Amino acid sequence: MKTIWIYSVHPGYNEHMIPEGYQILSVHTQFGIPQIWVQVDPKNSLVPVWLFCAETGHNFPENIKLTRFIGTFLIESDALVFHLFEIKR
Repeated sequence: MKTIWIYSVHPGYNEHMIPEGYQILSVHTQFGIPQIWVQVDPKNSLVPVWLFCAETGHNFPENIKLTRFIGTFLIESDALVFHLFEIKR
């Protein structure tokens, strides 16, 4: 049975252990904290998932391989804009 789990994200690299076969649904802030909502089957084995969160105007590390754009979110009363990507390591 599938359900939705939530994980916090922060600027730079993020690593989470998420059940295999996951689907990242969205990124947004909740109570000012950036979060992702992920559809998972809790019975599946956990796999490492790597994300990269980049602030607008900042360079990406050259060794990073972006595989999927997840979304954009704003913090600090919309003063800071971040973009979240799934990465392949």
